[in-house]
Amino acid sequence: MASISKLNELFTQSIAILQRRWLPGLFVIVTTLITGGFLLSQKTPVYRVEGHIIYEQDNKSLSLMGLTSLAKKLTQSGGWGDAGLTLETEKRIITSLPILEDTLNSLKTKYPDLDFSSSKNLKHQIKTTIVPSTKIIRITLDSSSPQLAKIIIDELMKVYSQTNFLSTKKTYAEARRFISQQLPNYKQKVISYEKSIRLFKERFGISDYAAYKNQLNSNISRIQGEIDDSEIQLSLLSTEYSDLQKRLNIDINTALQVVEINQSPLLSDYHQNLLELKRKLSDLEVEYKKNHPKILKLKDRIRIANKQFRSNFIKYTNSNRGNIIPPRSVSETQETLYENLIEKKTSIEASKEKLNKLKKQYNLYSNQILRLPRIKFQLNSLERELSFSISDYQSLNKNLQELQLSEKRMVPNVKVIEQAQASLYPVSPNKTAYSLQVIVVGLLLGTSTILLLEISDNRINRVNEIRGTFEYPLLCTIPELPKKSKQQVNTNLPMLSKAQSSLNEGYRVLQSNINLLISDRAFRIYALTSSVPQEGKSTTSANLALASAEIGYSTLLIDADLRRPSQHHIWELSNTLGLANILASRDIDITKTINRINSKLDVLTSGTIPPNPINLLASNRMSDFIHEMSSKYNQIIIDTPPIGVGTDTTILSKLVEGVVLVARPGVLTRNHAKFSLEIINQSNINIYGLVINGCKIDRESGYYYYYS
Repeated sequence: MASISKLNELFTQSIAILQRRWLPGLFVIVTTLITGGFLLSQKTPVYRVEGHIIYEQDNKSLSLMGLTSLAKKLTQSGGWGDAGLTLETEKRIITSLPILEDTLNSLKTKYPDLDFSSSKNLKHQIKTTIVPSTKIIRITLDSSSPQLAKIIIDELMKVYSQTNFLSTKKTYAEARRFISQQLPNYKQKVISYEKSIRLFKERFGISDYAAYKNQLNSNISRIQGEIDDSEIQLSLLSTEYSDLQKRLNIDINTALQVVEINQSPLLSDYHQNLLELKRKLSDLEVEYKKNHPKILKLKDRIRIANKQFRSNFIKYTNSNRGNIIPPRSVSETQETLYENLIEKKTSIEASKEKLNKLKKQYNLYSNQILRLPRIKFQLNSLERELSFSISDYQSLNKNLQELQLSEKRMVPNVKVIEQAQASLYPVSPNKTAYSLQVIVVGLLLGTSTILLLEISDNRINRVNEIRGTFEYPLLCTIPELPKKSKQQVNTNLPMLSKAQSSLNEGYRVLQSNINLLISDRAFRIYALTSSVPQEGKSTTSANLALASAEIGYSTLLIDADLRRPSQHHIWELSNTLGLANILASRDIDITKTINRINSKLDVLTSGTIPPNPINLLASNRMSDFIHEMSSKYNQIIIDTPPIGVGTDTTILSKLVEGVVLVARPGVLTRNHAKFSLEIINQSNINIYGLVINGCKIDRESGYYYYYS
């Protein structure tokens, strides 16, 4: 409901603004329409000429030139560019300056008497579009001379077709020449990769990778078996050697010495002599003391014999092993066991040496196995590059042959499928569209004018805005006098008419609401004022006095506007004597100055306008006069000057119980309303309420009283 109410209010406001500003808005609209019509009549008809060409790309030939290096070469040489020309590219080439200049040169040669535009002008005038879902390009030119436009379009399509054909032919030749130059390079590349593969295989001894790998695996398996056998044999020999060594209780060096001594006759003699001397020494030591001459002499002989034995042992065995004399002599059986021990030791050393050689060989083959993936990768890379090079070489050679064949059978890519044709009716100006545009522009300008006038207008034109500005209680709204009634009633005093009307009812409502506000007082004195002149506060005062008299109140209406009085005009009375005269002189008979309208209503005009009204209104004479009149009348209504005129209303507000503020839409301005509020607040004027005067019945439907 709230949104509907806001929409209704907005609609009402819009209608009110339109009613106020329709005349300037209509003037702008009509002026715009007339101007637009005149400009339309001055426009020259423009016709559209269209021609159509079809572009069929030679995809097979393009594929022959699809290599990256070739495309780059062609781009640098100004040829076909990337993979191929698109329709969008061709569309732009048609309107390029070189094509247009060639077209104009050809036309000037054929038609020297005709005047043609420059190539730069044609570039902006000629339009090219692609017919959707086709390979057709539409070329259009809008001109006031369709014959001349047809000549230009036909010649342009012809020049473009020839240029495209020559460019294509040149591109084929460049492509063929480029491929011919590249073939030796690709062949040399193939040879280079073949040589690299051969050298790689020779380096690693590989003729067949699979056989090489199988041979390595077979060698590793064989060597692993031999290693296992050698370890078993070494283990057996070590066990036998340990058992024999424990049995003999001799180390290998001693065994070697014993065997060497026994196998040499000379060493054996020296050894036997040394043993014989030691036996004699043992016998003598039993008979004699240690220091005995025989014992000492025998020890000298033993030392000499030992020295001779050692010297000969070293000479025989070519070795120096320290004390090498065995402790005792051995039998043949023991000597055999010694020889067996030495043989076992020798076999153990031989087995260890063989096992080390086998392990080194095993590690060598294992390392070769570990290198196989890298070798395989390098070999595959070389073979792959060779394969690519061979493929590129074969493909390039094939492309060259096909390109040579295509060059001989080459046909144009561009064909004119429809010569230029002019439209039967002008495309410009479009009278319907132009008229609609003028109407829309006129409406926009008219609406803008209305809005600008409304925004720039400082007047308050709506009742709601007046109420929002003053925020006093609304006593009533007085509608504007209908035009059809202005000849039937007094314009200023509609209350004199006995007929029921919205005006009469409005004043009666005002009188009733004021009485409700001051019903508890024995006498009623109040004033009516406004912010600016022409708001109808004097007319409202006069009709309010008639409404009070109508219900039986003895009423006195005083015109206290001593600057621009108007009550004597409203009532058509003489203004020779009035309030100013009474205040200026005490000798004047008040009863003769007051005008009797009817039995309940008297009117006191302003009288002669004084040079300084404020002095009279602020005098004690004024307050005494009001006090004197209050005892004779039930109500005293004072018509005061507007608040913005001077301090008259401020002074008079101290003599009355309250003030009724009259405001009129379309007359009151925002600045004056703000100024009036400041004065009211500063002077503490008691405002009874607000009367909105002169409301338009068809604009302010919520604020008037209507009676049929």
